[in-house]
Amino acid sequence: MKNWNLKVKEFGKIKEADIEISPFTLFVGDNNSGKSYLMSLIYGIMKIKLNPFEYNINKESEAYKGIINWIQSLEMEKDFEIKVEENQFKLFINILNETLMNNKKRFIKSIFNTEIELGEIELTFKYNDRLYMKKTVRETFIEAVGENDNEVFSDILEREKEIEILFIEKDEHGRLKGGLRIPSEVFNKYDLVIFGIIQQIIKLNCFDCSTKGVCYLPTSRTGFLLTYKTLVEGSIKDKFNAGETEKNLLTRPCSEFLTDLSSISKDDLRETYNHIVKFIEEYIIDGKVEIDETPISDLKYIPNGSNEQLPMFISSGVITEMTPLLLMLKYKKDLCALMMEEPEMCLHPKLQWLISRALIQIANTDTQVIITTHSDIILQNINNIIKLSANSNKEKLMNEYRYTEKDLITSDKIKMYQLDVIDHKTTITKLECGEFGFEVPTFNKMLEDLLEQSRAFEE
Repeated sequence: MKNWNLKVKEFGKIKEADIEISPFTLFVGDNNSGKSYLMSLIYGIMKIKLNPFEYNINKESEAYKGIINWIQSLEMEKDFEIKVEENQFKLFINILNETLMNNKKRFIKSIFNTEIELGEIELTFKYNDRLYMKKTVRETFIEAVGENDNEVFSDILEREKEIEILFIEKDEHGRLKGGLRIPSEVFNKYDLVIFGIIQQIIKLNCFDCSTKGVCYLPTSRTGFLLTYKTLVEGSIKDKFNAGETEKNLLTRPCSEFLTDLSSISKDDLRETYNHIVKFIEEYIIDGKVEIDETPISDLKYIPNGSNEQLPMFISSGVITEMTPLLLMLKYKKDLCALMMEEPEMCLHPKLQWLISRALIQIANTDTQVIITTHSDIILQNINNIIKLSANSNKEKLMNEYRYTEKDLITSDKIKMYQLDVIDHKTTITKLECGEFGFEVPTFNKMLEDLLEQSRAFEE
């Protein structure tokens, strides 16, 4: 899992933020402080679609000129495999940041579907020393197929050579891990090539999968779940048009969440998260959620110990809040990043503890987890697990309290940020992990205030 950083200034009501995105990132703090803004912005960065037809690139910048010189220096008449050195990597990131700043209104509108103030934005990625530019010539054969005396035959008419230019990442053993194929006929269209490589850098350094594997679960999940059938995939795409934003009421994360819901199919069943799905079904919703496939998939809740299939509109809040998470774990193709607002919604304190365990288990599958929360129980469990993971008697304690290795997480995989509203502006503080875990002042102060009142009111 790869960490990266986001810096913003004067973003909506957020005065300034310096966020490191880690395997498990949490935003806590005041209501209406901008937590969802930050989550949506991160989502938009992960799923950004750069192209020179929508985003203007500064061709006079030193970074752009440096990359053009590097591309032009490649010996295109020969096969080659050239490592992307750190200075070239930094130039690509500089171009990305310049492009975001020069096109920040368009970028923000593509996420929020409205204009939101953004003073500055900057992304930082750790240098990836496994990136390469590679040119090869692939031979293809053109065949003719016909019949002669009822026998199928084929003749090779000609051999064709196809030039391949690849931007690739290798694993620690030198094997191809992923990459971008650049058609040779567009390689001299530098803006297309540069944006293509930048998008690949974002993908390889943020979440290591297709952008389709990034999933956002907003608040109001129950409302979305009960109405998504009226917003089938095609109509959602029509409604979300950055050029006609006044006609649409949804942000991009919400729009694409509804698209995900409307696209669920039994045929896409995955097994990667089976143990987590079973954990949620057994301990949190006490039953199963099944798909009744009609032209648009219908969802039914089946309580444990019963064969009765209940429609979502008469199921309890815990069912409708957890169902979107279950569906994404079971059916979302190549899920690699899960973003969830307020996972504690509608949950009893015991279930908040259990969903915290489930989120840690998800993070332990190399799936990036980013959440907002107001739950001190979720945070206390995270602190408990950090302490358990470092305890010399953890095997005995795990057995006594029925934890498994999948429940454990260490503090280096977690980043936590507190958002406080002061004079109508939000300040963001990175919370440090101490001997007893993360101390969250926003929750501690409220508990202390209540305790003080309790003592004062005693007779």
